[in-house]
Amino acid sequence: MSSYAVEITRRASQQLRDLVAFIRDDCDMPQAAVRIFDNLSAKIQGLSSMPKRFRIVDIDPLASAGVRRMNVRKHSVFYLVDDERLKVVVFAIFYGSPTAQRLQGALRRTSLP
Repeated sequence: MSSYAVEITRRASQQLRDLVAFIRDDCDMPQAAVRIFDNLSAKIQGLSSMPKRFRIVDIDPLASAGVRRMNVRKHSVFYLVDDERLKVVVFAIFYGSPTAQRLQGALRRTSLP
């Protein structure tokens, strides 16, 4: 079984930092913020093994692009799998389920190989 490299785009990294900062600062829950960060980070890195175990989203044109969604508690992680380069690219991390328009915007702003 091949191992995939996992890349997180700058935008997705910023979304994760914003999420953690909101929980830590605005909600005044620093320990919860650390737990959520650790959990999301571990799950994202876990995509290095069998990244296709999560379904392709059912929204076109995202489905035809092969966008997949992994749910981590109340968060949605969106990514693409590049089998030729053995690479997973995480391009968006949202709380809950984003609208199709918001998700398409995140994909458009992602420069993928």
